[in-house]
Order: sequence, then structure tokens, then C-alpha cells
Amino acid sequence: MFKKQQLQIFVPLLIIVMVAGVWALKQLQPDFGVSFSKLDQMSLPANLQDADFSLKAKEPVDMEALSQYKLPMIIDYGFDSCSPCQRMAPALETINADYFGKAFIKYVDVTDLPTADDDLPVLVFPTQFFVNADGTPFKPSADLDEEIHFSFYYDPDSGKLSYTTHQGVLTEDEMRQILKEMGVR
Repeated sequence: MFKKQQLQIFVPLLIIVMVAGVWALKQLQPDFGVSFSKLDQMSLPANLQDADFSLKAKEPVDMEALSQYKLPMIIDYGFDSCSPCQRMAPALETINADYFGKAFIKYVDVTDLPTADDDLPVLVFPTQFFVNADGTPFKPSADLDEEIHFSFYYDPDSGKLSYTTHQGVLTEDEMRQILKEMGVR
């Protein structure tokens, strides 16, 4: 049996080792989402090999720049401690992996990138933006709009559709329906 003096040394040491272990595990965990290897990137057509298909945005998403790749986009704005965002995270990860090279699926953490949504109509978290492969805002069919409830933002001067968004959680199935209607197979 341990003596009292040995326990006074052993217990704090055990706590320090446990804290260090938890810290080390957190450092080894991959960033939010699936990461793709260089081999995955090389399997893409030449025009997509330099594209960033990682889920978590490391800088504000430039929808115009991404549209040059001629792929549809779903861009989700949220933050990691947001409960609805946490519920949606696994679906985003799955969709990002399943549609690698076919669509851009991005998650923008506004805690890490606080100005990323400054010029966008983000009213609640999570909010998703949908962009067609040609860079225009996605316009869903009436049936899909009735099921998912999109929001549409129009330019006040031209009257043209500027953004198509959805506020709240989307399921994996709903994202698949949207991507299918965007022409992704």
C-alpha cells in the first residue's frame, strides 16, 4: 500500500501526466473535416489539382475565385460551440468526402475568421450559401424550396438574384438533394 507521503507525490504527478496526455491527443487530432492527400489531389483533372477541397476554410471564402473551377458550392457559416452547427458537422464532413472533386463544400468558422461574413446576409448560425458551377446563385425547384425553405437575396439596383441561402441545420440527405439539383452526380 502507498503511504500518505507517497500518495501526496503520486496523485499530482498522475494529474500532470493525464493533462499532458489530453493536450497531446488534442494536438494530434486532425482539423475539422476530412483531409485529402496529395494522391487524392493528383487523381483530379489537371484544372482541379491546385483547388483546396478541405472542409474548413482557412481564410474567407472567395466565391468568385472558386467559381473559376466550374464546380457548385455549399458554404456553411457557423462556429464550433454552436449547438446546431455541431449537429450539422458530421453531415458536412461526409458530404465533403463524398463529393471530393465534384463540388466545394466549405465550413467557415466565424470565431476563427470573424470578418468572413461581413458582406454577406448571415443572420443566424448556421447559414449556408449555394452557388452553381457557373458562379451564379443556385435557384432551387419549387418542390425543393418548399421542402428545405431557402432565402433569396436580390440586388436592389438590378433586381438580380445575389444569394441563395438556408438558415439552420441541413441534413446529409438535404445536401445531396441540393447537389443533385445543382447537377452533381
